[in-house]
Amino acid sequence: MLIAHLSDPHLRQTGHLYPGLIDSNAMFDLTLDTLAAPRPEPDIVIIGGDLVDKGTEAEYETVRIIT
Repeated sequence: MLIAHLSDPHLRQTGHLYPGLIDSNAMFDLTLDTLAAPRPEPDIVIIGGDLVDKGTEAEYETVRIIT
């Protein structure tokens, strides 16, 4: 079994940078694309830590959209 573990993506509301400098959403998208590339793909992807940055409803909506 191949397990991928991602930690603390700190997803933000679309268009907002973390902390004003880094597009953590784009980096997370790139990470998911990278995980999908190898063969075999991971059997499971576990995401832990801080999924969002501030815990706002808009940030959690971003999580729902991305995942």
